[in-house]
Amino acid sequence: MRQGPFSSVKSKILVGFSLIIAMIFVVAITSILRVNSIADSLLYVDSFNSVKQRHAINFRGSVHDRAIAARDIILVETSSEVPQVVDTINKLAKDYADAHVALNNLLKERADEVQPIELEILKRIDDIEKQTLPLIDEVIKHRLDKNYARAEIVMMEKARPLFVEWLKVINEFIDLQEKSSVAETQKALATAESFQAAMLLLLAIATVIGLSSAFIVARVITRSLGDEPGHVSSIANDIASGNLAISIDSNSADPDSVIVAIANMRDGLSNMISNVRDSSEHIEQAADLIDKSNVSLSVRTDQQASSLSQIADSMTHLTNIVQLNTQSARQATEKAESASSVAVKGGAVISEMVTTMASINESSRKVADITSVIDGIAFQTNILALNAAVEAARAGEHGRGFAVVATEVRNLAQRSATAAKEIEGLIADSVQRVNSGNQLAAQAGTSISDIVDSVHEVTQIISQITASSEEQSSGIHQVGALIQQMDDITHLNLSMVREANDATHTMKQQIVELSKLVAAFKMFDSEAYKRSHNAHVQISTTDITYSPNARIESKKSHSNTKSLPKVTTNNSIDNTPIARKEPAKTATPSHSEKGSKLDKVGTATRHEADTKKDELKRPKVYNLGGQEVKSPTGAPNKKQENIVSDHEDWEEF
Repeated sequence: MRQGPFSSVKSKILVGFSLIIAMIFVVAITSILRVNSIADSLLYVDSFNSVKQRHAINFRGSVHDRAIAARDIILVETSSEVPQVVDTINKLAKDYADAHVALNNLLKERADEVQPIELEILKRIDDIEKQTLPLIDEVIKHRLDKNYARAEIVMMEKARPLFVEWLKVINEFIDLQEKSSVAETQKALATAESFQAAMLLLLAIATVIGLSSAFIVARVITRSLGDEPGHVSSIANDIASGNLAISIDSNSADPDSVIVAIANMRDGLSNMISNVRDSSEHIEQAADLIDKSNVSLSVRTDQQASSLSQIADSMTHLTNIVQLNTQSARQATEKAESASSVAVKGGAVISEMVTTMASINESSRKVADITSVIDGIAFQTNILALNAAVEAARAGEHGRGFAVVATEVRNLAQRSATAAKEIEGLIADSVQRVNSGNQLAAQAGTSISDIVDSVHEVTQIISQITASSEEQSSGIHQVGALIQQMDDITHLNLSMVREANDATHTMKQQIVELSKLVAAFKMFDSEAYKRSHNAHVQISTTDITYSPNARIESKKSHSNTKSLPKVTTNNSIDNTPIARKEPAKTATPSHSEKGSKLDKVGTATRHEADTKKDELKRPKVYNLGGQEVKSPTGAPNKKQENIVSDHEDWEEF
């Protein structure tokens, strides 16, 4: 196909309308420029010349009226009328000054538009004003002094010529503004006349360009389509409805036109649908094989799943028993540890008792010593009492009372000695008993230590039993988890086999529907078409090499076969080769060049197949033993051999 910057219909239409839009812009811009020029001329006349002329007219009116008022000063009969005339002159002078200020401000604002001659005339006006105003004051002064002759002389000989000259120069300024306004008006009229001629010329050019663009666009569209749009649309609709036998006259059409492309599409579709018809039989055989294999695999997988379920139940029961033994061992360990703790506490109590008995023994010895001291004191007291009795006997009558006291003291000393001996005997007996208790406590402590050691040994043995039971329980639990995982995977495989079986049934139904849809096409005899037309149309596509004899040669060829396994009645696989014909090795058309009209045929059936296919490709996730396991997808492995043909791209079709 020829390529160029303006080869497409879109670019040509854009160029044509761009020219029209460009002419519209040219007309609009020219109109705007001419109208702006006329507006500038009129605005200059209205906002500048007219204003200057109006101020000059105010100058002339003020000067003219002041000349009359100055004459009236001389002509009034009474002096009382002079002030009134003077007021009139002052008012006229103020009006002149106001107009003069306004004119100067205007000239300053638009100084770049002021002509030098205008400044020269205004300077002359100012010079005459400076000469005339003192003369008016002089006339008023002579009149007020009633010097009529002098006032008349000044007025007639000096002031009057200046007033005449003043008015003359002002009129020159007014005439100059009038002449400038007339020139600007003529300029605007000339611009308007040229604008009218330019508009007529541009209108004629735009008309020619518009008609030429319309003719070129119509010719380009007709040439691109190759025929009238209605006829091209009718042919496309016939092909979309499955009528590939329609005759297309494209001899006089451009090779790059739509009608030629439709003819190429018709021939390519005819070739492709013929290949589809040849291949659908082989797909049906493969679908039958897959269906029978899936049934056999489903039965075996179901049996395996049942066996694994029974093993999983047995492992679960065994796990429960081991867990019960582990719990009992843990309880025995706890009881042994509790007994060991009690024995340790008993040993500690016996040790404390031995210590206490030793303290009691020591205290008994100290009491025995104290009793010996008391016995010695009683003996000495008895001796002293005897001595006192002897001395009392010597004293006679005077010592009788003292003898009685000595006797009582002696009795007390004897009683103390007797009590000390009794206490000494009791303490000796207590010391003997304490020694016996110490021996028994030492023996009890030794026994308690032996008991504690035995309890520790029992505790260690039970702990070992508990650890072994826990390891056994953990191992059985892992084995159970693995068996459960195998069971889940087996069920998953069973589910996938069932899904594959359903997919196979669906594929068989789709094959039947595909056969019906392909049968609905009316095939086009390209050989008859070529015989009835000259070779003007050359079929040229990017990915399709059309060969009318390819199908005939492929049908006659029986040597190119492939072996397909088949399933016997007892679900066993027989590897006896099933000969099938290979379709012609024609180039498979790419997806970009297949007509979208073909997709409208059997859309609902194809949508169901695509939906089922997407469900098979989508991986499923199962939780097995705390781990997520994804089922394998139904996507085909690109490395696997195509069971139907190495040259048929069904995924792309």
